[in-house]
Amino acid sequence: MSQNKLDISRATEAVKAARFVEALSLLESNLAKDPNHIDSLYLAAVCSRYLKNFDDSKKYIESLLSKAPDMGRAYQELGHLNRDIGNQENSITHYSCFHANEHSSIYSKYFTLHKPDS
Repeated sequence: MSQNKLDISRATEAVKAARFVEALSLLESNLAKDPNHIDSLYLAAVCSRYLKNFDDSKKYIESLLSKAPDMGRAYQELGHLNRDIGNQENSITHYSCFHANEHSSIYSKYFTLHKPDS
């Protein structure tokens, strides 16, 4: 199923309003239809972490990273998760991965748009 066919707007609004149980329910409905939906996996990980369902959060992130290994926000969320469970060393490692992926993505886009004249 295409990433665009599943609507995450209601879930996103619920997350912004700290209604994590409601958001997670909507996201799980999406994931039942398409278990590979990147945005739903990401937001489900966020909701699960806020609800202190750390094992579920980790499962969502692991699934997300298997499908989108270059998604910087997933590494950032993994950093948040490790911070919240008290694993400072791993949180720093994952935050570093987030920054490396974000910078790599920015540089890649820059050089794609600004190719030197040959």
